[in-house]
Amino acid sequence: MKKDRAQEKFLTELSKLPVVTAVCETLNISRNSVYRWRKEDPGFAKKMDEALVEGETRLIEVAETNLISLVQDSDWKAIHFVLSRRSPKYRERLELSGSLHTSDDNLTPEQEAEVRKALTLGLAKPKKQA
Repeated sequence: MKKDRAQEKFLTELSKLPVVTAVCETLNISRNSVYRWRKEDPGFAKKMDEALVEGETRLIEVAETNLISLVQDSDWKAIHFVLSRRSPKYRERLELSGSLHTSDDNLTPEQEAEVRKALTLGLAKPKKQA
């Protein structure tokens, strides 16, 4: 019965804070016990996974709420973060220009040997010739 209560408390806290080590320290439960429960009990493992997802969802919601508050307070870093990730107009872009020149289309003997080796291993398929 004590184990059941410990597991239930652990799952409740994990759904609030999705960090196994922190929850174990708060409840004075060893991580080894938690992972043993998880290994031995598929039902507990499923509930643990669900609690982690719930906790992560809550954590993201808190972070988003704080981010909104920072934007409303005109925090430049928060504004930049939101615009650069939510608006294509403000996303960072990288433009490349140039040209590629080859001096010779022929393979070196070493390159040709590697291509033949790859073809025999089935790693590359030769193009069908017309």
